[in-house]
Amino acid sequence: MTQKRSSTLAQAASILAPILLIAGMRVMLSPGPSQASAAASPMPGQTSLTIPASQPAAATLTAEQQRASDWRRGMKTESDLSSPMDRELDVVLLPKKEPLPPAPPPPAPKVNPVEGLALTGVLGDQRQSIAAISGKVYRVGERIKNGLTLTAVDSRRLSVTLTDDDGVEYVLRKEK
Repeated sequence: MTQKRSSTLAQAASILAPILLIAGMRVMLSPGPSQASAAASPMPGQTSLTIPASQPAAATLTAEQQRASDWRRGMKTESDLSSPMDRELDVVLLPKKEPLPPAPPPPAPKVNPVEGLALTGVLGDQRQSIAAISGKVYRVGERIKNGLTLTAVDSRRLSVTLTDDDGVEYVLRKEK
């Protein structure tokens, strides 16, 4: 059992070791946040970074940055080999983008005005009818909560019609 386990661990180590080695090297060799501006600096063997005169400089250098830039320009290159990377760089300054205005809030969902109302009973005929809605008795034409008005009572179908202030009709039926 232990021999099989050690064999399995050895196989796992032989597979994972190269992967961990490559990942570790990538982390060590990748530029960090402090080297973010190094991408715009000259490559080794390149004498200077040239910005065309027609483009304005992105930012002015501080005195310390200017001294470092002058020092770098004065350095001698160790090799006389030419590099295909030795060329004038075209720097393009992009205009500053204005932030987008915030999106308008979504419309509030419309509340169903008959929600919570229950038809508990109807009584009447063609001439005069009443309805019991959520335990209270109403006549045709009376106002109910949520801006609803009782407009019709159908005692045969055990239903009532309610109309809101906008003229939208809602039908409540008695559950059997």
